[in-house]
Amino acid sequence: MCPYKHLFLFLLIPVFLFSCKKSVETNRYPLTQAELDFVPYQLGDTIGFIHSGGFEFDFQVVSLNTSWRKSETGHPGENYWSYEQMELIILSNEPELIFNFIVTPQSVMPWLQCKLNNNYFSIYSISQPTIDSLKINNTIYRDIFIFTNQIVDTNIITFDSLFYTKTNGLIKIGMNNEEAYYINN
Repeated sequence: MCPYKHLFLFLLIPVFLFSCKKSVETNRYPLTQAELDFVPYQLGDTIGFIHSGGFEFDFQVVSLNTSWRKSETGHPGENYWSYEQMELIILSNEPELIFNFIVTPQSVMPWLQCKLNNNYFSIYSISQPTIDSLKINNTIYRDIFIFTNQIVDTNIITFDSLFYTKTNGLIKIGMNNEEAYYINN
């Protein structure tokens, strides 16, 4: 019998013992009511928009889901924490625009992120609007949050800012060539 066979088996025993450790949830972070209220849409809502050149189109709320996520751990059996997350998807077919908005508890992630097509935007507070008001098509919108594009490529025409309110949602999409898309209610 090979003398190393016993040594090999002896070394494998701790691997099996420690790999069977059960993970434990150490904390749970639900969305607050203020975070839930930050998304004023319902599944199936239609939102009219108009381009600064006059083209009118609609966004449609195609997905609005809340789910629980686990923190990432490096090894099986490590403790984890859970957080609630809300994801909103609004799209238009012509022009092809996909707005993806994810709300995570600010106690877990201190900023909010969203994506319009392949452009990523963020804000750092849902309690303090960026500007007081903005007039669009003879309507004054109040308490405006401005999501800014994290990386703007000045060599191509792209989106640079998203204007959002808690009561109306997305109201303006700014572009780096001074064109824009506006809510058209």
